[in-house]
Order: sequence, then C-alpha cells, then structure tokens
Amino acid sequence: MDEARGGTRDVMRMRLEGDHGATVFDESPMFLGAGSYLGETNRGPLLHVLTPRVLLTTDPPGTCRLLGLPTRQGFWDGIAVQPDRALDGIAAAQVTDFARIDSLNRAIGRLQGSDDLLFDVQLGYLETMGIPAGAQAQVGFLKQLQAAVDVVSQTYQVQTQGDFARAGSIRQVIMRALMIWRLTRRVPGLGAIFLVTAAVPLSALFFEFYAHLEGGFPALLAYLVVSGGAVTYRNLRSADQRFRDYRAMAEGLRVQLFWALSAFPAAVPDYYLNNQVAEIGWIRFALLGPALWAAALANNLATPYRGTVTDGWIEDQATYFAASEEIHSRAAKRGMMWNQLFLYGGFATAFVLLVFEFLHRYPHILGAFTNKIFRLVDVHHDGIVVLAALLPAVAAYYAESLDLRAHERLAHSYALMRRVFRRAAEIMNTPSLSDANFQGVVREIGREALAENAEWLVEHRHRKFEPR
Repeated sequence: MDEARGGTRDVMRMRLEGDHGATVFDESPMFLGAGSYLGETNRGPLLHVLTPRVLLTTDPPGTCRLLGLPTRQGFWDGIAVQPDRALDGIAAAQVTDFARIDSLNRAIGRLQGSDDLLFDVQLGYLETMGIPAGAQAQVGFLKQLQAAVDVVSQTYQVQTQGDFARAGSIRQVIMRALMIWRLTRRVPGLGAIFLVTAAVPLSALFFEFYAHLEGGFPALLAYLVVSGGAVTYRNLRSADQRFRDYRAMAEGLRVQLFWALSAFPAAVPDYYLNNQVAEIGWIRFALLGPALWAAALANNLATPYRGTVTDGWIEDQATYFAASEEIHSRAAKRGMMWNQLFLYGGFATAFVLLVFEFLHRYPHILGAFTNKIFRLVDVHHDGIVVLAALLPAVAAYYAESLDLRAHERLAHSYALMRRVFRRAAEIMNTPSLSDANFQGVVREIGREALAENAEWLVEHRHRKFEPR
C-alpha cells in the first residue's frame, strides 16, 4: 500500500485505521489537542466511490464499495454495492452511522410550512453582522446547516415534551401559545410526556368513579381507554428520541461556526463526544464535513471577528443560559411544591377516613358528637374515598413529569454555563486582549460548551421515555 500522505488511499487509511501519529497534528492549529495516541479516529465503515486517475483495477470508475465492515470480506477490499442502492447495502450491513445521517437529511428535506418560519427565526438568532462579502457565502452555509438541524430537533422535541413544559400559569400558557402562533403559524402541542403522565391521575379518577360513584360501564371503559392508550402511546413514542441527538449536533455546529469566525480552524469532532463513539459516533462523523468547511472559512479570515463572536455567541449564550436557569429552577420548585401538596393532601384525606372508621368502632369516645360526624361523613364518604385515591395519583403525575423533564438538573447545569459565558464575555471585552488570547478564550469556551452538551446528551439518553 502506498504510504504517501494526502492521497485518497491515505484518507481511507485514516478513516479505517486511525492516524493520530501524523505530523499534521503537531503543525496545524486545526488539530490542537487532538493528537493523543490514546484517542481514536471515528473509524469505519467507509463508502468508497472509485474515481481512479489511472485504471489500476478491473472495477470501472463509479464503482461503490463498502469498506471496514465486520464481515468475512477483506477489510480493505470491502463489498461492492450498486451506486443507486448504496444506502440499501449499508442497511443490509447494519451500518447505523449512514442510516442515521440519511434519516436526518430526510427530516430536513421534509421541513415545510411552520418549519420554514421557525427556520427563519433560528437564522435570526445567529447574529453574524460585519462579515466581509467574500466570506458571507461560507458563513451563510454554516448558519443554514445549524438552523436546519436545530429546527428538526425542536420539531421532535415538541412531539415529546410539548410547548408548555415550562409555563407556570394559565397566563404563561396563553402567552406561549400566542407567541408560537405568531412566529410559526403552528398550533402548540401538549407533548407525549404530558399526555402519558396526565393519564395516571385521569385513569385513577375514572376507576374511582366506577368503583365508588356509580360510574358504571362508561367510567370503566374510559379507564381502560385512557390507561391502555397511554401505555400504547408510550411504547410507540419511546424509541423516537432523536431530538436529543439532533440538538447535540446543532450545538456542535454552533461552536464550529463561531470558532471559524474567530479565525480558529479547529474541528469540533476532535473535541466532542470522544467517550461516546460506540453509541453516538455518527454525530462526530456527520460533523466532519462542516468542520472542513469551517476550517476553510477560518483560514480565509485574516483576523477574528471579535465583535461578531462576542455579541452573537458569548453574550447571546450567557443571556440564554441565565433565562433558562431561572425558568427551569422555577419549574422544579413549582413542580415539587404541587407534588408535596397533593401527596400530603392524599394522606390527610385518608386520615379523615381513618378517624371515621375508628369512631365507627368506638362511638362512645365523643358521645353525641359522634353522630353528627357520622352524618357529615356518610353524605360525602364516596367522594372522600375518591379524593383519597386521586390526590396521590396527581402527586405521581408531578413526580414523573419532574423526573422526565429534569428541571432541577438542567437548572444547575445552566447556572454553571451562565457563569462560564459571563466570565468569557468579561475577558473578551478587555481592550488589551490580543487576537491570540481571544482565540484561546474562544477555544476554551467552545470546549466547555461541547463538554456540557455531551453530559446533557448522555444523561438524557439514559433518562428514556419508556415503560417502567
């Protein structure tokens, strides 16, 4: 095999075998900190389209071969696939990296209507004013990639978490619904988490109506429909948690964009999700192309665009994390408060029933006053029984919802990131800060953002929305 560096064969070797010993890791700013011999290149599989300058093989130009598969074929020889059936061959070989990227591309291709309006909103969040005309096309392309992935992530996230997860009052629900309609012309959604968790107290209510309030056949039927429907819906929705992966990719693209605008040609895949390659390495794989595009942009910029990076990324993210910290902290406290109120309310109601039963056994304790208590409780006995069963079920709804939405965990994480970005903003606004030191801060804040998002992704992938 030809050992010369830089050709097709060399690129294939790096993809299939790894090549962290290359001198380029020591000499190029794009690979700062990425040359560890213990780190692994996101290896194989590889779809090789033959385009030989000199015909050295019996395979004609355009032949497609899958290399690096765990099959009996030679690691370097691979298996031949038809060009128009390449994805089918990948699926047959159970190569999930390509399939997941293809799924994301198809989801982006299906964006329309309200998604297009949301896409425009997301583009507006990426402020990149003052970029020279020669770099605007490259910047625009990276912004469109980030916004498209972010929109797809939000689309799937709404299906799972809904639009009102962080609304604390009826007024906030109404204001949130009006804002969504104004920006995207989309009807707000409740989300699978709300529908499934709310089914717990609702099914309990229907069953208690059947058991104690003469609800009869309709109440029992409603109980079976609500509880059975919730379980079925949860089974159907549990596997579709792609918004987490897509959100992680969107964050990687955001960091990649602003690294490039800092004239810092580092590649996000070299710093991101290093410990999760086996599980979600496809995200790093998909970021390789944008990383090369961003590196070209960074090399074309003579100096970092400090104002654009500081205002459009650092200040913007500091504001975002501060607002998100407050929202999630308030949601966690509010949810815990309601959980405790309904839980102890159920205990108190059950205690009333216990006193009633005790007095039935020992009516002489309160004498004539006992009969008044009997008459009062007898009139409302069935309703009190229903209430005693319903209140803990509502408490369970809040407990399950808090666990799935992880408000408290997110509030702590966002508080940390708010402090990090605020500190970065203070340093970047120092007049005497050199461009080299500015790029150093950009590199560190980017790595902090990637590390925080990787932790978020891993935790939420393990916090699955599935039957328990």
